[in-house]
Amino acid sequence: MDEAIQEKMYKAYSLASDICDHGADLSFVSRKTYGKLWSYLDGLFEQMVMRGISGQCSLSEFLNFDLQEIEREIDSDLLEFGNILKIIDGPVPQRAA
Repeated sequence: MDEAIQEKMYKAYSLASDICDHGADLSFVSRKTYGKLWSYLDGLFEQMVMRGISGQCSLSEFLNFDLQEIEREIDSDLLEFGNILKIIDGPVPQRAA
């Protein structure tokens, strides 16, 4: 697997882990996003990517597999997870001068 994609997937996993470990109410998160959080945490997303790269999937999935599209999806997830973390962490307190 391309190292850049592997690093991005690890960052997405780390963000998803931070979000879920936070224990905050995630009711504002869409079902799709909530599912994506858990797909990173339980390894299903990485497993899907690895099957697509190695060809250990159906012929239809293999022919439709687009690594660039996967990378764009991961980039989108990174932004969304980062935004969620900002929301649940709240504003950063300003230091007194």
